Amino acid sequence: MNYRYRLATLEDAEQIAPLWVESAAERQEIDPSMRVKPNFDFNA
Repeated sequence: MNYRYRLATLEDAEQIAPLWVESAAERQEIDPSMRVKPNFDFNA
C-alpha cells in the first residue's frame, strides 16, 4: 500500500476523533494531571 503524507482537513475529523479520544484516555491514565473536560467534543 502506498501512503502519501498530507495535512488533515475538516472532512477527516470523523476519522481522526476516535484516535484522539483513545490517545487522550491513555495519556490521562499515564499522567493524572492531564484531564479531559467532561463532554469534550473531539469532533469540533
